[in-house]
Amino acid sequence: MEETTHSQIGASSAKRFMNCLGSINLINKLGVKSTTSKYAAEGTVAHILAEDALRNRKSIKAIKENIGKTITQEGFKIKVTEEMVEVVIFYTYLILADHKNSNGGELFIEQKFKLLDVDSDARGTSDGVILEPFKILRVYDLKYGKGIKVSSYDNPQLKYYALGGIDLGDFEEVELVIVQPRIDGEADEKVSRFTLTYEELLKFKQELKTAIAETKKPDAPLNSGEWCTFCPALVKCSKYTENLTQLGIDDFKNLDETKLENIKNNSMVEDLGGIKLKLDLLSKWIKEYDKYILEQALAGVKIKDHKLVKSWGHSAWKGSDVEALLIPFGADKIYKQELLSPTKLKKLVGKEFIEKHTYRPDNGLVLTHVSDKRQEWGGEEEIEADFEIL
Repeated sequence: MEETTHSQIGASSAKRFMNCLGSINLINKLGVKSTTSKYAAEGTVAHILAEDALRNRKSIKAIKENIGKTITQEGFKIKVTEEMVEVVIFYTYLILADHKNSNGGELFIEQKFKLLDVDSDARGTSDGVILEPFKILRVYDLKYGKGIKVSSYDNPQLKYYALGGIDLGDFEEVELVIVQPRIDGEADEKVSRFTLTYEELLKFKQELKTAIAETKKPDAPLNSGEWCTFCPALVKCSKYTENLTQLGIDDFKNLDETKLENIKNNSMVEDLGGIKLKLDLLSKWIKEYDKYILEQALAGVKIKDHKLVKSWGHSAWKGSDVEALLIPFGADKIYKQELLSPTKLKKLVGKEFIEKHTYRPDNGLVLTHVSDKRQEWGGEEEIEADFEIL
């Protein structure tokens, strides 16, 4: 986690400002700030529980005692769920297992650091660090989100954290470890590891120092890309909205289905890869702009042709009133029994049992960027191979 007072050149922003040198100037010029959300608050609570579990070497039973508690964080009342506790257990015991196998390594938890030889405001807090003297420095980052899978491959945020570990002792290699328990997949798919040398880390240090110096120049250039995702200036960034023009959408206000159909029909096959990348950026821009419009409406701004209405959820039982159903109807009428998922039963029945008696459904194909670690689909030949196995 980062410190409570965020640095504009902190670790969590490194990927953005190193790729878009002008982003900090734009953010300051617009006076925009990163907004928090209930999801972010949930992640913070998970980090707090994980820190407590690691510092006090808590047992699984002790960690589970947090289920049902309500913790107020950043103005949100966050209820500790079974899923959150499972995340904490997964992360905590992964680090403890690595520590046990580290040949006398030292474990640092929520390690604060400053990179004064990079910049006076370059600082951060590493979730977890294990130093195996004269061998390897392992840097851990817990990601509570499940929407976007984060890779440790050459990850600027984790390399930034690793720089904060240089003063802890000597080492030859660095392992960057991202732990993201809530994403779909098997246990090993929820942990991403990447190794680099000490020399490569020092090279990154110089790149970071140079980038920070460049961000302070008045004419630092803007550059759009995947790093724009969490930029607070996204909806007002001219460079980002150039994606509209590059797609052929010159007049966003007068856009209609006919114009969109023309863009699709006139696209050449060789252009589709570039268009897909721009569409991914555009989708994010649309989502963020929609959120911005809602924020304006909530602040009292009248939005033409729109109005605020109450949004109601599905009916939910009042806790104590459920007992009133038991007397006339009985438990067998008001409750249903269902089989738990393989993931939830894995601890009970064991990994080997799960592998023997389960399968992973084929949900079809998705188009993803070449940086995705999954093997590329082999087309018709792969289908034939699947039939041979059957």
